[in-house]
Amino acid sequence: NSLEEVMKKTAEKAIGIFKTDSKEASSTQINVVMGGTIHGDVKNIKNSEDNKN
Repeated sequence: NSLEEVMKKTAEKAIGIFKTDSKEASSTQINVVMGGTIHGDVKNIKNSEDNKN
């Protein structure tokens, strides 16, 4: 997973929320999705780096 791929996936998830009814999609939901995605992917990247060694 390149950083570019991670960012694209994150953006796609955020855009998916924007496409839902805007009354339901609060900025908090978007922040949670983006934050969760980034933190999850960073953990995965660190784990794969550890496995290489």
